[in-house]
Amino acid sequence: MVKRRALQSDGGAGCRCVEGDVLQHWSFHVPTWVSAAALINAALAVALLFGVRAQHPALRGSLGIWASGALLLAVGWSLIAFRDVLSSLVSVLISNALIALGMARYGRALRRFRSVSQRDPMVLLLVAAVIAVSWYAGIYAPDRYLRLTANTLFLALIFGLVAREAFACRSSLPAESRSHWLVAGILGATALALATRALVVAWLGPDRMPAVNEVGPLQISFFSLAALGPAVATLGFALMCNDRLALELVRLSERDPLTGLFNRRKIEEWGRELVPSGAPAQTPMAVILIDLDRFKSINDGYGHATGDRVLKAAAAILQKTADTYGAYAGRWGGEEMVLLLPGASPAKAVQVAEQVRQAAEDCQDAAVRWTLSAGVADARPEDRDFESVFNRADAALYQAKAAGRNTVRAARAIRNAI
Repeated sequence: MVKRRALQSDGGAGCRCVEGDVLQHWSFHVPTWVSAAALINAALAVALLFGVRAQHPALRGSLGIWASGALLLAVGWSLIAFRDVLSSLVSVLISNALIALGMARYGRALRRFRSVSQRDPMVLLLVAAVIAVSWYAGIYAPDRYLRLTANTLFLALIFGLVAREAFACRSSLPAESRSHWLVAGILGATALALATRALVVAWLGPDRMPAVNEVGPLQISFFSLAALGPAVATLGFALMCNDRLALELVRLSERDPLTGLFNRRKIEEWGRELVPSGAPAQTPMAVILIDLDRFKSINDGYGHATGDRVLKAAAAILQKTADTYGAYAGRWGGEEMVLLLPGASPAKAVQVAEQVRQAAEDCQDAAVRWTLSAGVADARPEDRDFESVFNRADAALYQAKAAGRNTVRAARAIRNAI
């Protein structure tokens, strides 16, 4: 008995494989699939828009930008789904322009997410190329082969650039976060599918390239990833926003809201790690306790706004110093600030404190002159906890105040040269 095998057309949008007396039916209707993907993109965009007004400043407006991109993609794919009943102006030029612009908005949102204000000129250039090709090969001199190969390749490059932006967001997320991998991965896979389609179509030539609604592995992968990939990326971006907010909560729990320095709780945590309780101090470290001189008179005489400005200026000096020496800078309370210097010798700690004092003297507010005093203490073998080191730095600070302010005092004499 010879089995009969035939491939029958099902309206150009599906296919039936008949083998023997068994009918196996499998269908991939391109307009239906694209319409469904467009609805999913639209639904996700609307969901994001509900959160735009209340979005946290840490997201830097990126949520609204992404949502607008998702809406553009949804409209663009909807126009493609109904291309059989729409004019070329709408189904080719406008639809491709909206898809390219939607992806550009995704890239813009990711750059804003990581605090980059400039737009990517390469993405904008590729968007312009998509629009130009769509007009020329779709309206002015219709050429489906040119439009398919060129636009698919340009869109592949746009998806690839946006995937790169997603990967670059790793520096703005917690170290354990993997949400950016989802966005970068799906957009990168889409870019690869688009590039493959462009190359295959170019190789097949205008006579053998796939028909508009022809179903095959190439078309299925293209429409699946190109239409639905951005929706998956939207879910990934929502996870990125959630991870970013989690990072912001950690930051708020560790940072002083006015100065941006570590708060007292975090400094105490660092200090106890550097000088574990109950064991002699083994690792060299030093504490520099700083107090702004006559700060109450600044607040009383010039107002709290000026006082806050002075605090921020002092904090900026401490943070720059901490970045230079691998130290931890914090606000202990009121006008008191602290520097923890891991691995610093007593002489080095005094040198750093003097640099901070001099920087404060050189960096003066236009409305008021301000100075600071500092007390320095290093961890000794007899120190059994961080508090004992800090208390000696506090005592040295009182000595600096008693000596006339705008000076540095150490808790013990320094015999060795720096």
